[in-house]
Amino acid sequence: MERQIAYVAARDFHEQMECLRLPKLKGRPFVLAQTGPSRTLVRVASREARSGGIGRGMLLSVAKQMRRDLVVLPYDERYYQSGSATVFHAVQNMSPLTEHAPLGKGYADLSYLAHAPHRMTDLCYRTMQELRRLGLQAVAGVASNKLVSMIAAQTLAERQPLCRVPVGEERAFLAPHSARYLPGMNASIWRKLVLMNLRSIGVLARLACDDLAVLFGRVGQLLHEQARGIDYTPLVPEKTRCEKVFGVVLAPDTNDVHMLRDRLLRLVETACAELRAERLAVRSLKLELEYADRRAAQGQSKLKTALQEEAQLKQVVEQLLYKTLKRRVAVRMMMLHCTSLTPLAAQLGLFENSCDDKQQRLYAAMDQIKERFGEKIGYARV
Repeated sequence: MERQIAYVAARDFHEQMECLRLPKLKGRPFVLAQTGPSRTLVRVASREARSGGIGRGMLLSVAKQMRRDLVVLPYDERYYQSGSATVFHAVQNMSPLTEHAPLGKGYADLSYLAHAPHRMTDLCYRTMQELRRLGLQAVAGVASNKLVSMIAAQTLAERQPLCRVPVGEERAFLAPHSARYLPGMNASIWRKLVLMNLRSIGVLARLACDDLAVLFGRVGQLLHEQARGIDYTPLVPEKTRCEKVFGVVLAPDTNDVHMLRDRLLRLVETACAELRAERLAVRSLKLELEYADRRAAQGQSKLKTALQEEAQLKQVVEQLLYKTLKRRVAVRMMMLHCTSLTPLAAQLGLFENSCDDKQQRLYAAMDQIKERFGEKIGYARV
């Protein structure tokens, strides 16, 4: 049976959600700002604002100077999550096997309709019509894997709501499009491709895998497969997805290692408190750094055993920071990904006053104090 994956996404999700709440914003330039202690950054810019040169990560003061009529709105995370849940609910009606993607996106496995392409097309149109009744304009792409279906939806024209890529034509479909659509692409790789005049996916697909590996290392093999439309990633239902992400925006930007270490360890404490509340342990950690010049760096550490203790995780994260931080440029944002989460089984101690029991009670007490008085009340020193 041929595999058929549908990717459904709301166009300009944040912009549509704000226009649903405030219809007078249609046609006006506005931004969603992420506030900080001493500055404000633009997190999302509307289409009219982007046409004026305003983009994500720009200082709000600079954006206001570029557009005097700019409307500034707060970033309402709960409101967007509710809208994203609405989109995913419509996607869930398409198939029993679905995967939730953040911010108004979702995947559905339509392999059961591979023998009836007209029914598959009709189902996609009915899903988009349902979202249109709710006030959201959506697009859909259908292909044999997640990668091609996502790019098919992203490259659709303004008035074309659906694109279906037949099986076997994935490489020919991707060839004329820009290589920036590939998920494995980042800013540094794109700059190298521009210098070598390798801008399209088709040109990238004609290169040998060994040549790309020499240029970009391990990412080169991934780009080689993606450029040829190869993607074996399965759909992961929401119940089996196990990842938690914690982030902090630094204000002001800093390259002080001691300050970065302090903020990152506070982030670890927040992560450990949430893991303890859900009785989970982590087996893999990934750290992402975003510099002031918008370049990114990341490092990953796989743990031999599942951990939940703050002291042990802090040592791992501290080593990961020193391993990832290789530039002297100031850091703007840090993201900590806790992946491969596993349930933590309860284990009774042999003695009432064991060291582990004291640590658990101390952590529980600190969690209660922070929940009542705030995150900055203090540290757990063990």
